[in-house]
Amino acid sequence: MSEALDYIQQSTAEQRKLFQLSRSVIINSSPRMVESFAYKVPFYSIHYKICYLNRLKKGIDIGFVRGNELSDPHGILSDEGRKMVKSIRLFSREEFNEDILRETVQEAIILDEFYHKRKQK
Repeated sequence: MSEALDYIQQSTAEQRKLFQLSRSVIINSSPRMVESFAYKVPFYSIHYKICYLNRLKKGIDIGFVRGNELSDPHGILSDEGRKMVKSIRLFSREEFNEDILRETVQEAIILDEFYHKRKQK
């Protein structure tokens, strides 16, 4: 089992369910999405690190590395005092919205592609 899956399995039952739902949306958002383990949490990337999953005391954090550049039309991203990273914080299954997460991940992928193309020039 990978370190990312080990991390998820070591969570509470509620966190595990939220992680599994979120991980599925993230991984299925692009056939090029790669899961890795860095800074003691699962990260997801194509060219650069796009997002990560992290445990909270009673929920999970879906962090977006370039979250400060995301449009956030639904007002779901919180910065918690961070300058770049913004995250979706979930504390129950009822709060999970697959469509909003998919939309946010897709926008983060577009940013990843933009920065990759810009670096190639």
